[in-house]
Amino acid sequence: MRNVFCQTLVAAAQRPEFVFLTGDLGFQALEPLREALGKRFM
Repeated sequence: MRNVFCQTLVAAAQRPEFVFLTGDLGFQALEPLREALGKRFM
């Protein structure tokens, strides 16, 4: 389920106004999103 959530967020990351703020970095689930967003991933 976390992978589907991350894939959905990666698709949303195509919009330049999209920023993601999280306290959960666990278990390599969000790395694709971090790579897609760069500095917009906090």
